[in-house]
Amino acid sequence: MPDPVIFFVAALVSILGSPLTGGMRLVCVVFAFCAPFLGPLLWFLVGRRSAEAGGPAASAG
Repeated sequence: MPDPVIFFVAALVSILGSPLTGGMRLVCVVFAFCAPFLGPLLWFLVGRRSAEAGGPAASAG
């Protein structure tokens, strides 16, 4: 199992490098800080794919 800190930092780097708008990116970062394990997990399972595909999360904000 990866170190939770590395998982969290990897999620932050991925969020900040994503094509999301500024507002949506901020929401993802805040959620990752509020839920340090669940936030990054949800980002890698759902948010990243949605952002790369140009889905609703990518155009919201």
